[in-house]
Amino acid sequence: MGPWLYKSLRMHPSAGLSSALEESLHEDYRASAVTCMSGEVFLKRLLDRFNARQIPVLLLKGAYLGTFVYKDPALRPMSDVDLLVRPEDFDRSRQELVELGYGFEQGRDEEYSRLWELPVVYTKQGHRSHIVDLHSSLRSMDYYLFPSSALWNDAVSGELHGRKVFYLSPEMNFIHLCVHNLNHADLLRDWIDLLLFLGTVGPDWNRLLERGRLVGALRPLFWIFCDLKAHWNFSPPSPVTSQLASYVPDRLEDRVIRHRFRYGWRLYARLKSLDGWGSRLRYLRLKLVPWVPDGSACHELPWWSYLRDRLGLFLHFWKR
Repeated sequence: MGPWLYKSLRMHPSAGLSSALEESLHEDYRASAVTCMSGEVFLKRLLDRFNARQIPVLLLKGAYLGTFVYKDPALRPMSDVDLLVRPEDFDRSRQELVELGYGFEQGRDEEYSRLWELPVVYTKQGHRSHIVDLHSSLRSMDYYLFPSSALWNDAVSGELHGRKVFYLSPEMNFIHLCVHNLNHADLLRDWIDLLLFLGTVGPDWNRLLERGRLVGALRPLFWIFCDLKAHWNFSPPSPVTSQLASYVPDRLEDRVIRHRFRYGWRLYARLKSLDGWGSRLRYLRLKLVPWVPDGSACHELPWWSYLRDRLGLFLHFWKR
């Protein structure tokens, strides 16, 4: 939040920002700008490669927000780049990333990602590591799945750094940001993303409801607007509020979004969506016992430390 806070407070001298705090925030901004410029170089190379191979690429989250919402990518630092490609281009896209020097963790993580339609994560090591999350669809809270066809049918052609790219429409972008917010435990940056989006881009409210129905995400919109009204003093037009309130959710929706034990319900939703007990047991093995039969861990932590951390995470959310 430092870079955005620095720029925002600079626009309001009456805030009485001390010189020490201003310098500290300025350092954050400068560091973010350097990281952003480095990321731009890698992103240009990626887009050059995908454009040359005629593989359409849709940019998600930070790459869109930094340019169109924050108007300065350095104000919206990205820890990774989220790319969406069509399912038929997925394997070819992975190969292009490998040829560009990106690598992914072999073994269980890849198997788990493909089983559950999660992004496959690629990393390019160097002075500054660069991470790419390669998607063929979007899944959130172990319940909501936005299929590739719905996303690409809603894609808008654009340009970034002189390269051809695609983005989600403002309405689908906002829906994606909403479910991403609910999936990541109310991070402050996610709320700033939503508020700035509403103030800068602004969705077509009728189309937002239409897109929400199409991808089955009216309930996340309902809860986001409840929180925006309660904590941020923002409400959509009353017809939108009324239609969202009249929607009757599936019995799992409120449980995976707001329930105290939502992470348990999300695990249940994930298992429920898989076909057959063979797939469900395989998923449980990959999720709960992520080491190969010879006992060597697929993660940096030893298996007993991994189990301890999982138990600690469970207890943390049990007490909330």
